[in-house]
Amino acid sequence: MSVMDVKKGLEGLVVDVTRKSLVDGENGKLVICGYDIAELCEKSTFEESIFLVWNERLPTKSELDSLSQRLTAEMQLSPPMVGLLESFPVNANPMDVLRTALSAYAVFHIPPPKGIEKSRADAASTIVGQIASLVPAWGRISRGTANIAPRGDLSIAGNFLYMLQGSEASKEETRILDEALIMHIDHNLNASTFTARVVASTMADLYGAVTAGIAALKGPLHGGANEKALKELQDIWVNANQAYPQPVEQQVLDKLARKEKIMGIGHREYKVKDPRSSIIEEHAKRLAPAGLYQTAKTVEEVMVRERGLYPNVDFFSGMVYEALGIPSALFTPLFAVSRAPGWIAHVQEQYADNRIIRPRAEYVGEPLRSYVPIEKR
Repeated sequence: MSVMDVKKGLEGLVVDVTRKSLVDGENGKLVICGYDIAELCEKSTFEESIFLVWNERLPTKSELDSLSQRLTAEMQLSPPMVGLLESFPVNANPMDVLRTALSAYAVFHIPPPKGIEKSRADAASTIVGQIASLVPAWGRISRGTANIAPRGDLSIAGNFLYMLQGSEASKEETRILDEALIMHIDHNLNASTFTARVVASTMADLYGAVTAGIAALKGPLHGGANEKALKELQDIWVNANQAYPQPVEQQVLDKLARKEKIMGIGHREYKVKDPRSSIIEEHAKRLAPAGLYQTAKTVEEVMVRERGLYPNVDFFSGMVYEALGIPSALFTPLFAVSRAPGWIAHVQEQYADNRIIRPRAEYVGEPLRSYVPIEKR
């Protein structure tokens, strides 16, 4: 093997098979267990989509009711978990908080022996429920307000907004967040999902694999792009409306001339517009300030014309989350809420047909040499 044969970033390298999701980058399609993401966002719910990625089929009503009740029950945070959150500095990175809290929960939560498959199924529901509560709980605790317990009559999306804001969200707001959760549930072998599968391949438990996924998602090249995209669009919008305005198009062209990256634009897999971006854009068009949305559209037009690059899911999602009252610091943790079921689905798939993931690296260091005693160096 030569250095030229090395696939940096494993780009284009097929390392396994999956039944969970298909990313068709040429045609701009995302398929989850055989269902187009646009159809799931239109017709399904997050809870139903969780059942789908875990079982590769849609549930019956009784199965969906059972899973929904179980997930809601698992959203309850124990006093030790709330105390742990309250012990963290209020300026702690929310992803560090989430990663640490979930890892700690694995210590507090010692399930009775039920057989490995039953234990994993229980842990799956527990992890999804706990993550869905830890994020809004930290949102309140970090602002100096008390944690609010979830309600049994609300969905994960409904409880997230209720626990974060202290009042029940409208049906429209809940449905918009539900769609956002669905569209982020899985995306083939992205960095965090691959990380979770690598950890699972050692036969580490579900908590370890998901905690590793959270750690990978914290990285700025994976999670966090929607927060940065929103900030960049807001800055461009403000600069275009100053006393001496800089037109949006010229600002983008100047950034490109400086070889700066425009956040939320372009995707390694998609050669056309990310299908999830088209879905979330419809909500951004209605909910975001008109000037901000138009700024985004101008940026999109310039990038398509100048670079042939299209918006990904992060480009419009930040302005939708902001319109829902979600602080930007929680955008990436919210990503973890939606992606956790997908991580778990892939981990279970890894367990079912496992071989430890152990690739090679081409050595390019010094050739074999003799050891020199320290007094002769």
